[in-house]
Amino acid sequence: MSENINIPLDSANQFHLKSNNERIATQYVSCGSAKLRASLSILMPLVAEWASGWKTIEIDDARRLHTIKKGNAHSICNMLHCVDCDLIFLNILFDEQDLKKYL
Repeated sequence: MSENINIPLDSANQFHLKSNNERIATQYVSCGSAKLRASLSILMPLVAEWASGWKTIEIDDARRLHTIKKGNAHSICNMLHCVDCDLIFLNILFDEQDLKKYL
């Protein structure tokens, strides 16, 4: 299920920095629209690891996380749908340094 969201725009950038390591989209980078609908998504484990160093972990008895269900913990993000141009993208933006790790 998606919800309409109004993401605040940082006037200096096309994304709002939540922290030094996290870049979150506030508008679609091609058309510039901020009319976005968000759906919770999981960042592909391969992409999460090469771009950010985030690894999938297994929640089991050894971790002593008794209030969390057993299974795998993945990096989450939002899948955003641009209302104006009808394209879909992730809210996590990768910079040139991230992309160089992959290329």
